[in-house]
Amino acid sequence: MPAPLLAGPAGLSETEAARRLREEGPNELPRGHRRSALAILWEIIREPIIALLLGGAIVYFFFGELRDAILLAGSVVVIIGLDLYQGRHAEEALEALREMADPEIEVVRGGTRRRVPRRELVRGDVIVLSEGTRVAADAAILDGIDLRVDESLLTGESVPVDKLEWDGAAPWRRPGGEESPFVYAQTLVVAGHGHAEVRATGTRTEVSRIASALASVETETPVLVRQTRGLLLSVSALAIIASLAVVLILGVRDGEWLLGLLAGLAAAISLLPEEIPVVLSVYTALGARRMARKRTLARRFGAIPTLGAVTVLCTDKTGTLTENRMAVEATAVDPADRIVIGGDLPGAGPAVRDLLRVAVFASDLDPVDPTEVAIREAGLAARVALPRADDERRVRRYPLSPAFLAVTQVWSGERPGEWVVSAKGAPEALLEVCGIAGEERARWQAAVTSMGDDGLRVLGVAEVRLPPDGPSAVELPDDPRQFPLQFLGLVGLADPLRPGVVEAIAACHAAGVRVVMITGDHPSTARAIARKVGLPGSEKVVTGSELDRLDPATRAARTRSVNVYARFAPEAKLELVEALKEDGEIVAMTGDGVNDAPALRAAHVGVAMGRRGTDVAREAAQIVLLDDAFPTMVDAIREGRGIFANMRKAIAYLLAIHVAVAGMAVLPVLMGAPLVLYPVEIVFLEFVIDPTSALGFEAEPLDPDTMARPPRRPDAPLVDRRGLALAVGQGVLVLAATYALYGGSLELGVAAATARTLAFSALVSGNLFLILTNRSHSVPFPRSLGIPNRILAAVVAAGFGLLLAAVYLPWLQPIFRFAPLPAAELLLALGVGAAGALGFEPLRRLLRGPDGPQPASRRSAAG
Repeated sequence: MPAPLLAGPAGLSETEAARRLREEGPNELPRGHRRSALAILWEIIREPIIALLLGGAIVYFFFGELRDAILLAGSVVVIIGLDLYQGRHAEEALEALREMADPEIEVVRGGTRRRVPRRELVRGDVIVLSEGTRVAADAAILDGIDLRVDESLLTGESVPVDKLEWDGAAPWRRPGGEESPFVYAQTLVVAGHGHAEVRATGTRTEVSRIASALASVETETPVLVRQTRGLLLSVSALAIIASLAVVLILGVRDGEWLLGLLAGLAAAISLLPEEIPVVLSVYTALGARRMARKRTLARRFGAIPTLGAVTVLCTDKTGTLTENRMAVEATAVDPADRIVIGGDLPGAGPAVRDLLRVAVFASDLDPVDPTEVAIREAGLAARVALPRADDERRVRRYPLSPAFLAVTQVWSGERPGEWVVSAKGAPEALLEVCGIAGEERARWQAAVTSMGDDGLRVLGVAEVRLPPDGPSAVELPDDPRQFPLQFLGLVGLADPLRPGVVEAIAACHAAGVRVVMITGDHPSTARAIARKVGLPGSEKVVTGSELDRLDPATRAARTRSVNVYARFAPEAKLELVEALKEDGEIVAMTGDGVNDAPALRAAHVGVAMGRRGTDVAREAAQIVLLDDAFPTMVDAIREGRGIFANMRKAIAYLLAIHVAVAGMAVLPVLMGAPLVLYPVEIVFLEFVIDPTSALGFEAEPLDPDTMARPPRRPDAPLVDRRGLALAVGQGVLVLAATYALYGGSLELGVAAATARTLAFSALVSGNLFLILTNRSHSVPFPRSLGIPNRILAAVVAAGFGLLLAAVYLPWLQPIFRFAPLPAAELLLALGVGAAGALGFEPLRRLLRGPDGPQPASRRSAAG
């Protein structure tokens, strides 16, 4: 049954509330519908990579290459299945996060308190505010006692703000700042209680206003998609040129136009590595699954490789670098002797323990306010005797007021008639009431300033014990300033850093990723946190208003050197991201609040928080950190770099082996020699090439220096000119060695079947050694053999095993048109193929120089 209202406003009638609900609609934001399996499937098949695969399958089928057509069509099915599974998994995880929200709110209707679904709240409803309440709509405060609200999800300010009663005339104002008479949807009441009249619901709230900015923000096309298109166009152009050259040579020189056409088609098919689209899709899909096991949820797979190119990581402070809670970090019982507590509360001295005891007794019995929760936890850790939630010894509570910025509580003492008065609040207010002046006042004030400069929220603590012959309970003064309080010292609190943040910032710096901290907090707090985490240039702090006043040229120059931004509004975050993008940076943006959503969508990679993040932020982001931890974001960047590096290894291998295979398919024809590669031999090679490229290189562990080198240039292609030249060079050398063995054997009168077996054995050996030499671009070939990779080991072993079977099993020899080889000749062939693959290794190392992606930009690596 609804509880009758004992005091306060009567609220709307049920009839009027129902009418307004019909006319104005439910109190909910327009939320993107949960993507169905069909919607996810449609997104997947619209990807350019899938279209290329399907197009390739159709071409192969048209020209009678049924095996390749089936291979490509089968790979499409596998890729779509993986993407569909991961997409559904991401949506289910997000839906579970949404369901964590409180579905009901307490309101007053017709003079009676009752709980109604949040979506049924209407304009004019009177909502009940109490500690722990998540505000359901924008509202004006009708009455309240000691109300404090956490607005960090809207403003980014980590410290709760005090609220005043609305006088009925004050105009509506936006979130941010102290002593506002308004509360806003999705903010949290951390102290006090009262009533508020709903002024706006659903799409008319401040939350919705920020969310609506998403409609005008364009989502970035993944860098990898743009790079892939360029790579495939380049390779396709090369295949067409080679194919035409073969047709013209055979047609003009020998008059064999039909043979030339078939040989040209074979050259085009051999040169075009159809596995490249498979590599790109499979690597991102498998990478997404691996990242999910590490608490990183990828909503858009294309963003994963882009992580490896990130040059600037913009991060929110509250809840990302810090834990979004308060903790006692320092105390001062003497103005000249600050005590840094850290984790040593159990060993605190008597004076510190007494200070914490008084601070606890000046707090609520069952606190929700983060500051009072932190004080109680500190008292518990220091083994202070704490009051219970149902403790009846509290006689009176004096809430914070503009006249006296402190909370005062009176307790009955151990002796009958004795009163113990405990107070905590603004140091200046307590120093004044305690009568501390002159030099001692200056010393305490200097201590307050010093602690504040370190980013601590500083509270003064005072106490007095009134003897039994003092005033009775009914005679206690109405003004707490009349108590003869004695000043005990200071308590400094801060939002503690998340574990691993300092190391993660250092890892970003070593990797050439510039970290930019953006917060709604005061500049001194931002500066202190930046110093603690080791952010370069932490002393240089720019506020949103300061940045707005700069002309475009000065603003662009400032964004290149400033890493700490304070008092930033949502629009300023978006403008900063856009400015960094215009300056050529690849930007990742982390955030959890509604205020972060436009910037999350505008960034190349938007990263939302899973636990604390709002639905709006999660819907705008491509990546969701399920544990809200900044170090997890750095791990995601490391993983993105590793995925991209393995893609490059696989593609370098594919280009090299396709050059060798295409050459051995066409060169004998051009030279008038018998064919080496028939369809069955190409099928054999594909059995090695396909699993190697699709799974083998994907399973390669990260290179040791993955996070010790700068990010690749934002404009660097998937395979640059030098990489393409190196890959083609490897393939040409394997081709030259293989054909030299083949041609030499024919010149010496060796039978065509034996020469073909020798050449094919050399080609298989060259293929397998190309796999081994391309495993790492930073570890030399002999040492890279010690890096474990069970999939590649199985592929190499199976490749040699199948080769032996094809050469020596009598029932397979006719199929492959092979002749059995003496052991010495087989070893010769294997050695020739290995020499072809390894012969280019010294030149490859020399040409590549210090391995790894080219530096992104001098700005990104700068502190």
